[in-house]
Amino acid sequence: MKKLLALSLALATMSASAVEYTGVLNCNATNTTDEGTDTVVVYVNGIGNKLGDAEASRVALKNALGDKCPTGTCTVQKFYNQEHGVWGDTRELNAIGALERDAANTALIGMISMLKSDAKTLLNRGISTDIDFELDTTEALDDLLDTARTSSGDSVVPFSTVGSDVVGWLKGEVESTFSTDDPNKSVYLYALTNYEAQYKRTFQSSYQSSLRSYYLSRRAFYDENEKAMSAVTESVEGLTSFLVEHILSGKKVVVVAHSQGNHIIELSHSLLRSRLSGSQLEALQVVGAASVASSSPNDSYLSWDGDHTVMRYYDNSNDGDPLTANFTNGEGATNEDRNDHNFVDVYLNDGLFGNYRPSSGIDTTGIDDYLASNKKHSMREWLVGLVASGIHAASPIITQLDSDGFITTTLRWELYDDMDLHTKEPTGEVVYYRDKSGDLGKLDKDDTNGFGPEHYVANLTCEEVANKQWQFGIHQYKNGGEAENAHISVKLGGQVVKTRSYSNPSWPGTPVYVVNVNFGELTESQKMTYSISMNDFL
Repeated sequence: MKKLLALSLALATMSASAVEYTGVLNCNATNTTDEGTDTVVVYVNGIGNKLGDAEASRVALKNALGDKCPTGTCTVQKFYNQEHGVWGDTRELNAIGALERDAANTALIGMISMLKSDAKTLLNRGISTDIDFELDTTEALDDLLDTARTSSGDSVVPFSTVGSDVVGWLKGEVESTFSTDDPNKSVYLYALTNYEAQYKRTFQSSYQSSLRSYYLSRRAFYDENEKAMSAVTESVEGLTSFLVEHILSGKKVVVVAHSQGNHIIELSHSLLRSRLSGSQLEALQVVGAASVASSSPNDSYLSWDGDHTVMRYYDNSNDGDPLTANFTNGEGATNEDRNDHNFVDVYLNDGLFGNYRPSSGIDTTGIDDYLASNKKHSMREWLVGLVASGIHAASPIITQLDSDGFITTTLRWELYDDMDLHTKEPTGEVVYYRDKSGDLGKLDKDDTNGFGPEHYVANLTCEEVANKQWQFGIHQYKNGGEAENAHISVKLGGQVVKTRSYSNPSWPGTPVYVVNVNFGELTESQKMTYSISMNDFL
């Protein structure tokens, strides 16, 4: 069996045109590639986490899952949400909060417009002959519409309702703002009650599509003037590539996101909804911990009402609130975490007991025993149960991509039908659409009518890569000239090292090599340095 790697990564800027990432591979460590496995659990870290913190959380999650994620069929990997300091991470939170606020307000506008139309239709059908419904007299609802349309700093919809009971919230608005003798009141309440499921679906669908639209319109690639959105973009596009690759390699994929990581998966999931089919997306399940996001893709999350970080965000955010806490009546030790927020010390804590209230409609297979007992259980038990539920619920697709190797490079794109990944191996062999099998690795597919991904895999050992260099390039077939946004990512030993995105209104007509991967000497202690140089632009 191939040796797998523990990665240590340091970052250094080398020049204005390229950024070099250096690290050390521990070739004695247990590998985390997914070769031969059918399930991948992906940990996405939150705010203020260094790389070592994220790795410690990944290991703790793996240990907590135990036989729920058995070695040989299941791996626990991490996607590192890059830390940018307290102020940098806070600015990222605010940038994402603004996207959520605007998306929720847009979705609300659509739902209220539909509600007014439905009310008029109901009256035309004679559901209440003694009500004289005049659209221009519904001042309270029109005021709500105007507020949503002109909102520039606050959410009209409380964000704790975005992922749950937005219809119930709107009912409450109708009840409180319409006078008792207003003839329109009963018609709106009738529509909201009888069409509740339809309104919820409409709101959620509009929220997701609006969130994706606002993200794409404000997305920034390494813009010094838009540092917050540039950092968000790097994480979102990197995670999206990572998840697409695993889904299309036929795996069940369960994302476990902590804190700010919930924002990243929320945005990534909104992209995946437009880029994958419904059956492909069924391979992915998401479990949130200490969520500061406004929604959870599967309504499966665990947030404690004693988590001071989440509660402060709830109280102080100008843009939106996190989901309502669903772990309550907590008692016991929190391992001296002053904020009661840390992933390992709190959300994987066996000494903190409480009750869990699941979101309506979520698949609770894996936590049924806990729910049936109606007793307090530890935070760790609840979280492990939710992950087990996700593993049970995920439905993998037929394999379209090869599994990870020692080196795995993935290219996906967005606009033009035919982009190509080119790999120059250490032997000088070029692996591309006309010659997919190289001396050391292979290209698994040539996508000529879609948006990828294309995937180079070299399944090697440390001894085989020592003192060797790989180069990776992008080509717009045949002659370039079209606009494109392309995303290329490199993994070593199953762990994402770095993703880089390139946007160009007129793509070059020849292959552009943008990534160099260099391996150093393999030492007697089985350590090996590496460096990855990625161009900042074409």
